[in-house]
Amino acid sequence: PDQTKKKAEEISAQLDRLLIQIPAGKAEATKEHAKKANQLLQDYLRKTEDDSADIVKILRQLSDIKKRGTKEFREIIHDIQVQVVAPAWDEHFYPVYEPLRNSLNELYRDFITKYSTRKAERGKLDFLDLEEIALELLYSKEDVNTIKEVLIDEAQDLNPIQWKIIDQIRSGKSAFAVGDAQQSIYGFRYADVSLFNDFAESADREQGDKIPMQESFRSRESVLKVVNGLFSRMWKDNPQSPFLELTPKYPYLPGDKDSVEMLVACGDDRQKAREAEADLLAKRLCQLVERGSFSINRENEEGDGLCEVQPSWGDVIVLVRSGSSFDYIEDAFNALNIPFVIQAGRGFWDALEISDLMALLRSLEDPGDSFSLACLLRSPGGGFDDDDLVELGTVETAAPGDDDALSWAKRRLYEGLLQVDDDNASAGTLAKRAAEFLSDFNYLYKIKDRLSTRQLIEKWIISRGLEAIWNSNSNGHLIRGNVRKFLRLCDGYSGRSITRLRAVFDELRLRELRESIAPTSTEESGAVQVMTVHAAKGLEAPIVALFDMNHQSKGGGGAFAYSRTAGAAFSINSEEADGGRHKPELFEKIGQESKSSEEAEEQRILYVAMTRAREKLLLTASATNSKSGKPQISGWCRLLMESLNLDAEYIFDQSTEVSGPTSLIDKSGGNTSIRLFRSWRIQPLKAEPRSRHTSAEEDIFKAPEAFPAEPQKGSVPQSVVSWLNEIKDDRADEEFTPDYNSEFDAGGSKGGLSLGSWAHRLLEVVEPKASQEVLTETAIREYMHLFGSEPDKEEVEQVLCLINQYIESDLAVEVSKSSRCHRELPLIFDLESKYFRGTIDLAFETKEGWVLVDFKSDRVPPAAGDSLFQKYQMQMRMYALGWQKLTGSLPDRLILFYLVNGKPITVNQEQRYFDEISNLIKADHSEKSD
Repeated sequence: PDQTKKKAEEISAQLDRLLIQIPAGKAEATKEHAKKANQLLQDYLRKTEDDSADIVKILRQLSDIKKRGTKEFREIIHDIQVQVVAPAWDEHFYPVYEPLRNSLNELYRDFITKYSTRKAERGKLDFLDLEEIALELLYSKEDVNTIKEVLIDEAQDLNPIQWKIIDQIRSGKSAFAVGDAQQSIYGFRYADVSLFNDFAESADREQGDKIPMQESFRSRESVLKVVNGLFSRMWKDNPQSPFLELTPKYPYLPGDKDSVEMLVACGDDRQKAREAEADLLAKRLCQLVERGSFSINRENEEGDGLCEVQPSWGDVIVLVRSGSSFDYIEDAFNALNIPFVIQAGRGFWDALEISDLMALLRSLEDPGDSFSLACLLRSPGGGFDDDDLVELGTVETAAPGDDDALSWAKRRLYEGLLQVDDDNASAGTLAKRAAEFLSDFNYLYKIKDRLSTRQLIEKWIISRGLEAIWNSNSNGHLIRGNVRKFLRLCDGYSGRSITRLRAVFDELRLRELRESIAPTSTEESGAVQVMTVHAAKGLEAPIVALFDMNHQSKGGGGAFAYSRTAGAAFSINSEEADGGRHKPELFEKIGQESKSSEEAEEQRILYVAMTRAREKLLLTASATNSKSGKPQISGWCRLLMESLNLDAEYIFDQSTEVSGPTSLIDKSGGNTSIRLFRSWRIQPLKAEPRSRHTSAEEDIFKAPEAFPAEPQKGSVPQSVVSWLNEIKDDRADEEFTPDYNSEFDAGGSKGGLSLGSWAHRLLEVVEPKASQEVLTETAIREYMHLFGSEPDKEEVEQVLCLINQYIESDLAVEVSKSSRCHRELPLIFDLESKYFRGTIDLAFETKEGWVLVDFKSDRVPPAAGDSLFQKYQMQMRMYALGWQKLTGSLPDRLILFYLVNGKPITVNQEQRYFDEISNLIKADHSEKSD
C-alpha cells in the first residue's frame, strides 16, 4: 500500500503541473477531467485500509476517467490505471487472493509428491526423471575426469536441466557445440534458446571460438534474398540474438528469378476462404509439376554436375502450422488427383485403427477384459456408443433391506452382452446389435487357435464391413496402409499364439518404437508430403508451400496462468469491480512473458518453414470478407505484412483487376522479390482426368475430348482377355490365357496357374532393391495368403527365378529412375461403343512419355508368328487405347516382358494395328446383332 500511495502522490503532482500549463479558456474538457482525477487521487490518499468500501468506489471512478485530451494527459491517465488502480485492486483482493493462490500451489506440490511416490512404488521413471536423476548422480560423483571432450549437436534445443548436465560433465573441459538460435522451435519441451546464446558468448570469455556459419547449401539465392530481407527487419531490434544472414553456396544452374510466390484468396467466411486457398495452391502446384512451366536442378547420372529436370510430386512438401489445415488440402488435392501423404505426426502404434485391432486381439485372448472389450465395442467395428456401454456394464438390483428401492451393480461387459443378446429383437436395438456382435466375435473366439492372426483379423474386417467404413473416411488410404502394415507384422510373427503375439506388440508399443505411418502406393511413384513444420525439421525439398499463413495459433489466455518460478496466478471476476475482470500484476507478468516467448518462437517456426525450400517457395494465405472491407490478418501473414511493410488491403483487394501474377510492391514502392497470385472467383473443382500434353495453363483441368461418357445403365464392361478368347478370326486356333497369363507355366505342384498368380503378386508387392532374404520371406508369406499352405523349397526357387529375371533387367533399372509408377492399375474404357476392363501390370513415366508393361510367365515364350503372341500384342494395344481414353494420348511404349528369360518385347503401335482392333469389335457387334 505504501508504494501504491507514493505513486498516487507523484501522479497527483503531475496533474497539478498539467493544470497550471493549460492556458485559461483552453482545453476546458481536459481541465475538468484532470481536476476530477486529481480529486479522486487525493481521496484515495486520505483513505485507510478500513475504508475498503470507499476505496472500491474511488477505484471504480478512476477506471472511468475519460482518456481524451492532450497527449500528456492521456499518458497520465494511463499511468493512473497501471501504477495506481491496478496495484490498489491487488491490495484490496490480497486477503482472499493470496490464500487461494497458495492453496493452488500447495495442490500442485502435493500432486508432484504423490506422483513421485507412486512411480517409486512401481519402479517407474518418466522422461524428466531420467534428466533429473542423471543430474543428481553427477552432483554426487566427485570425479568425472574420464570424459575428455563434449560434443553437442542441436544445442539450441536444450532445456535448463540438460545444460546443467552438460556443465557438470564438462567440469572445466572443452566443449564443441553446434546450433542455430534461429531454429529453436521446441519451447513446448522447455528448450531455452537464451542459454544457447549465453554459451556462444562465453566462448570469447573462455578463450574459445565462436564461428558463425552463414553458408547455405540448400536454398537458391532468390529464396534467401526474401528470407534475409524478411528476418533482418523482423529481428533488427534483438541485440541478444541478431539475425545471421545466409549466403547461398550451392552451385545451382542459372535461372534464379521468381523463386518466391504469394498466393492469396478470399471467402465469405473462414472455411470458404481456406477452401479457396487450398484450391489455388493445388492448381499452382499442377502448373509447376505437370505443365512443364518449372524445372529443378538435380545431380546428373554421372554424378559430376547438375542438370535441369521436370519436378515430380515427390519433390513437393506442403507445410502447415496446424493439423486443422489437413482437411482443406486433402479435399483440394483429391479434386485434382494429386498424390499426397499426410504425415500427421502420430506414430504407427498410436493410429486408432491399430489400437482397435490390438483391442480385438486382447479381447479374443480374454473376453473378460472389460477395458479392451470396451475399446473394441466403441470402435467402428463395434458400433456401440457410451450409453450402450453404461447399460451393458451395469445391472439394476434391489437395494439391501428395501425391495422398492433400486440399486446398481457393475458387471463385465461380456456378461452384459450375453444378458441383452436377442437375435429376434428389432433392427438397431441394443439387443439386436449385441446378438450380431456376439455372432461374429464368438465365431472368431472358437477358431482362434486354428487360424493365423492375419486370417482372424481379415475375417473380422469382412464380417464387420470395415473396408466400407475406412473408404468413407477422408484418410482412408492411410488407414488401409496401416492395416496392411499391421497384417505384415502379424505374418512376420507367424506361428505364435494370439497371447504371445499380443505381448510382442504391447512391448513394441511400451518401448515407444515410433514406427512411421505406413506408406501408400502413391508414395512409390512420388507423392506430395503434407506435414507440420516441426515434423519437417531437418527436411528440405525443391518446392515447398506454406499453407494457411493467416492461421492464428492458440496462445495463452484464459483465467489461469502458471510459471515454473512464480507458481500459479489467476484473474478475478468480481462484482466489486463492477463485474469486471481484474488481472493481478503477477497474472499479467506471467501472461506477458509467455506471450513474448510464444511470439518469438512463432517467428522462428516461420524461419524454419521458409528455409526448407531449395528452389521454389509458395506462401499461401486467405482472408474473409469483412464489412469494413479490411482483411483480418494474423499469424505468419501478419508477421510478413508488418516486417515487409506490405499493404494487406491492397493484397486482398477483390476489386483489383486480375490479369495474372504481378510483382509484390511494399508501401514505399520497393520490390519485395515476391510474385503475387490472386484468385477471387475459384469455381468448385471437379475430379476430371488431365491431359499431360496440354500446354496452355488455363486448359490444364479440362478432360480430354476422347474421354468416354458415363456408361449406359445396365452395361457391364467385359474383360479384354475374355473378349479376345471369344472373337473368331483366322488366328484363333489357341485359347488366350487368363489375366495372369500363367496356364502355360511349367512349375509348381499346384500347376502353372499357381506359379503365375504367385509371381504377379510378388511383382506387385516387392521392392526392386529388396534383398534375397526379404524376397524369400515375402514369397512364402504371399503363397500362404493365396493358397492357404506353405510352398516347398523347389517352388520358392522357381518363383524367385522368375522375379530375379525382372529385378536384374535393364527394364527394372529404368523403372527405378522413374518419378511416377503404378502397379496393377485397373482400366475401364470404351472402344466402338463397347466397354472393356483390364489391369495393367506396370505403368511408369519417362522423359519421352508413359510405358506400359505386361508380365508374361509362360513356360516357353511363343514365337513371333504364333497366334498366342499375336493376341498378347492385341491385348497390349487395347490397353494402349484405354490409356489414351484415360489420359488423352497413347503411351510412348508397350512392352511384353517374359519372366522366364528376362526378355522384353516392344509391341508395334502403327495405326493399322489399332484399325484392325476397331474392325474386329465392329464385326463382333454385327455378328451378335445378327
